[in-house]
Amino acid sequence: MKAILLSFIPLIIFAILDSFASLNIALIATIIATVIEIIYSIYAFGSLDAISIFSIGLVFILAGLSYKNQNKQLIKIKPGILKCTLSIYLIISYMLGHPILLNLVEKYPQLIPENQLALYQTSYGQLILTKLSIGLGISLTIYGIIVGWAGLKLNNFWWSIINIFGFFINILIPMIIIIF
Repeated sequence: MKAILLSFIPLIIFAILDSFASLNIALIATIIATVIEIIYSIYAFGSLDAISIFSIGLVFILAGLSYKNQNKQLIKIKPGILKCTLSIYLIISYMLGHPILLNLVEKYPQLIPENQLALYQTSYGQLILTKLSIGLGISLTIYGIIVGWAGLKLNNFWWSIINIFGFFINILIPMIIIIF
């Protein structure tokens, strides 16, 4: 959960500074915050996973394009691109018969609390993880489109609210639908 919350910090910094300072200052602060995120992630987790590398790469590319074109909307579409890419990965892995959440639990059982692992090792738990993989894939697609639209059309405050709180709602809705 720390890694997820940490990934919001550079974009929150961008939204705040872009509201009160110049675009260039906001972009520089975003890059600095991203470098700090990289250092912390390597220190805390030992390495960067593929999703983090993709997310960080998007920040650097879109910040560079934003600077070159002096267009703040380019950096603000980063969360939408990331969410849509993750949704495609979840949906394709599900369609290929390898639901990613089930595979993660099987591959990294040491990262799952024992009481949850016991549930996920049952046939019911595996069914939940399988359905949750496709449910999150679909909800991430919708959420990615909404966040991308918000980055293009809304001010920094509403974009940040949709980006941060929408993320938790995006996870909660498929879980509620699948469990009940």
